[in-house]
Amino acid sequence: MTATEPNSLQTQQPTARAIRQWLGLLVAVWLGVQITATFFSFFTAASHCDASDRTIGQAGVHRAAYVQASAVAIATASLAFFFIVGGVGLILDSGWSWRVLAAGAALQILSTIATQIWQASISAGRDCGISPGSSLGFVGAFIGILVWNIIPVGVLVLAVAGRPKQAKQ
Repeated sequence: MTATEPNSLQTQQPTARAIRQWLGLLVAVWLGVQITATFFSFFTAASHCDASDRTIGQAGVHRAAYVQASAVAIATASLAFFFIVGGVGLILDSGWSWRVLAAGAALQILSTIATQIWQASISAGRDCGISPGSSLGFVGAFIGILVWNIIPVGVLVLAVAGRPKQAKQ
């Protein structure tokens, strides 16, 4: 076969089944990431509840860090339900699963951007970054946005590209 023939490998489009399989793989990987991030955030929140290491001046810092870690954990766990429901719909080959996964990926992208900007705007005296007592800053937030959105963008692209086409009547 040459590159000009219509049956050439370069001109073949992926099948709906192949797109569904890749989408399922990305959803499974992202669900694992979300579950890990949720546990990490809950353990971080729990570490700020320990009253043994608090002094009078640090009580507000621990309370704010607890609220931040709890908010991230709750948001991550809530967004995981979109991917669980969408994944089940994908297994069942339901037409609505593509919309649920696209909506979940879009919400994940927006919440990641908001969370990274929020964490970058926190003062450097708080325990909010990779190392204790440091803020990630806006460069770190930009890198975090890119890294944490690789898989959700892939899910969004595959969910939009692979959705079943409506038959014209």
